[in-house]
Amino acid sequence: MKWKLYSAYSLFAIISLIQAFLTSWENPIPLYACYASLFVIYFYLLQELKKETDLKPAILLSVGIRLVLILAVPNLSADFWRSIWDGKFQAIGFSPYSLTPKELMNRNLNTFLNAGNVYHHLIDPKTYSSAAPIIEFINYLIIKLSMNHDRAVPVLMKFVIWSAEIVSISQLIALFKRFEKPNYFIFFYALNPFIIFEFAGNANYLAIPICFLLVSIHYWFESKKFFSLVFYSVAVGANPAALVLLPLILMRQTLKANIKTILFLTIFVLAIYYPYFRTTDLRINYWNGILANLQNLQFSGSFQFLNWFSLKFNWIALSYYAYMAFLAIPVVGIYWVAIKNSKADAKNFFSNINSFLHQWLLVLSCTLVTAILVRFIAYLV
Repeated sequence: MKWKLYSAYSLFAIISLIQAFLTSWENPIPLYACYASLFVIYFYLLQELKKETDLKPAILLSVGIRLVLILAVPNLSADFWRSIWDGKFQAIGFSPYSLTPKELMNRNLNTFLNAGNVYHHLIDPKTYSSAAPIIEFINYLIIKLSMNHDRAVPVLMKFVIWSAEIVSISQLIALFKRFEKPNYFIFFYALNPFIIFEFAGNANYLAIPICFLLVSIHYWFESKKFFSLVFYSVAVGANPAALVLLPLILMRQTLKANIKTILFLTIFVLAIYYPYFRTTDLRINYWNGILANLQNLQFSGSFQFLNWFSLKFNWIALSYYAYMAFLAIPVVGIYWVAIKNSKADAKNFFSNINSFLHQWLLVLSCTLVTAILVRFIAYLV
């Protein structure tokens, strides 16, 4: 019945707003309750949307929730504070890879407005930035556009992420149509609570390389390889993990085409990275920042805070790990859906690379973006 479906839409929207504006990591029990409720409704909607022909209300719901979340404070993550720091640091003329926040504060150099408050919120001020050049350039532009109004910075960050997600959703719709997959598959991504709150809620910039990668894949299947490689290069400029697909592209092409592809990507990627890494020290610092990020296993700000609480308060440890196990359900489910109609060696591919692709592909694995990649890989190999 329609009223049941629209009641589920309404309940999903209400709980999403409660979680975004009324919960915080200081009081995790309501947070867990909201997440659990959202996933229950999410799985119900997936079942009901299989039968629907008009999916516009569900798409508008996913876009509308993300739009409202632009106004919510990212209270489940402190990662965005590092983006603010890097943007402000660039605005006063420094490279974001030149000094750690702690080094800057210890040297008493000319700091930016409100530096002490931003520094206080950083997760690890002793590490160098691990953000790629495209992300750092976005950080710089946002600080300039905010005109030193700190409250406007997270809003602008989320607007950029919201725009990227709109593009991703539209590209997924086009790709599923091309693959002749059911239209409701889009909601494995669009209505996934984890994706909504990690990207639109916590201002996670991973939405940006995902957006560029999906546009690149779209152009690849349109046989517009030049534009595909342009957007692929930008995806690498936003997150170097995108390079994992390069060998699969090269396996599909002739030697002559491979030489052209490598030459073009080398020129374009260097054009993106070189302005930020003109000296050896900057390159080393960036690499050290990546290593520190991997060694600390900072899969997301949300999980880091939840993990801190589970260690600090034993009485919520059980609920924390139960929550993590609950999140594993959609991950396993999407892997099954993605691999079901693909080549057997695609499964081996994902099992081999998943251990080192860090959070970028971890997020992809719990959405039907994984299905897009599997189909893309199956096409290439």
